Amino acid sequence: MKIGITTFGCDGGRSGIGRFLLSMLECFENRFDQHEFVIWTTAEEADVWRRDSSRFSLRTASERFGGAFSSVVWHQTHLPRECRLAEVDAVWFPAANRRLGGRNSVPAVGSVLDLASLHLPGKYSWKHDLYLRYVLPRMINRLDEIMTISEYSKRDIIAATGCAAERVTVIPLGVDQLQFHPGDAALARSAVSTALGVDAPYLLYVSRLEHPAKNHVRLIESFERLIAEHAPPHHLILAGPDWNRAEVIHSRIHQSPLRQRIHTTGFLPQSLIPELYRAADLCVIPSLYEGFGMPVIEAMACGVPVALSNRTSLPEVAGGRAAVFEPDDLEAMTDCLALCLLDQPWREQASIGGLGHAATFRWEQTAERLLRLLARACGRPEASPAATEMSQDENASESAKVDQPIHESQGLPLVDGEVGAQPLMAAGSMAGGAR
Repeated sequence: MKIGITTFGCDGGRSGIGRFLLSMLECFENRFDQHEFVIWTTAEEADVWRRDSSRFSLRTASERFGGAFSSVVWHQTHLPRECRLAEVDAVWFPAANRRLGGRNSVPAVGSVLDLASLHLPGKYSWKHDLYLRYVLPRMINRLDEIMTISEYSKRDIIAATGCAAERVTVIPLGVDQLQFHPGDAALARSAVSTALGVDAPYLLYVSRLEHPAKNHVRLIESFERLIAEHAPPHHLILAGPDWNRAEVIHSRIHQSPLRQRIHTTGFLPQSLIPELYRAADLCVIPSLYEGFGMPVIEAMACGVPVALSNRTSLPEVAGGRAAVFEPDDLEAMTDCLALCLLDQPWREQASIGGLGHAATFRWEQTAERLLRLLARACGRPEASPAATEMSQDENASESAKVDQPIHESQGLPLVDGEVGAQPLMAAGSMAGGAR
């Protein structure tokens, strides 16, 4: 096949959607040499998406289409003609929850990673919000095939667009096992100390600084309460670039009596992120909305215990290998964090269970299933009845894999189907830390 790809809405590779696209391009380049690709982008982002292989061609839109609104216009007015001129068999929209063509001239597949904008008032300007709420769902419904990344997001898409369930295929994201894996914690701590100047044990939250969706302020409040009640030596690292209303988060940190123990990193080189996980005592994800939650799997792949919000897709993706809490309940979050640091038997089980769970998420599998979906949209031989049937079976398998029970009564998970044999430790002093 010859496949067209638009990079608009993928944040120049500096977000979850961007990393998803970069991972797919790497797989397409290195593992699927029977296909050709045409990539449409902006001149500003050309170097991010450029590939060395002759099977990839890069085309840039005029600079006047670089803005959010103008790029929406480009997809309606220019992309259909570009697809015809490039003679692509299908077009793939990696950020279909942001940018889509209205009347596509070739079969179209869109990856709708989430519909957070429908659930988080004030996330965007009112004009942007009108587009996302009233225009985008209709455009999603015009796609030949819809890919999403969790059963939660699939249900959300069906409810928002009214499309048939069989048109939405769940293809979970992956994790780069060569980057994200257990390693020497002492070396990781040294790398973090050198890069960020943090020498103390710490809790880690990897996410862009976005208020209120990512729930940083509540996490800061919970961290303050954790220190006051249990006196651990831990710091809190908030790893990610500033995003919408990040100033609210920075202001709350400035007001905190623990501001010397709360660290923001800004955008980090990808090479440092695995080290951040390996050196952490706990990865915390208090987000109010996620279509998937890549840090869940990345932390688990590094052998780090995870505590997360019980909202949206997060418990599904964690597959019963993480502690869960109600993200709006300060006391519940604080108690969960304390137990995760104190209960060493649970920490060991969570680490082992998380490693096994994370190993089932592979980018190669994501890319293969996405190419099948594109082939099916084209009616190509690659989408044979056997391949299509396998895709459906894999969907059922993935759903069963990630929909495992959570031990709600104590806020801790079942690990490999069993509650930890050791009882939870009572809250008390943690001056010795969790190492």
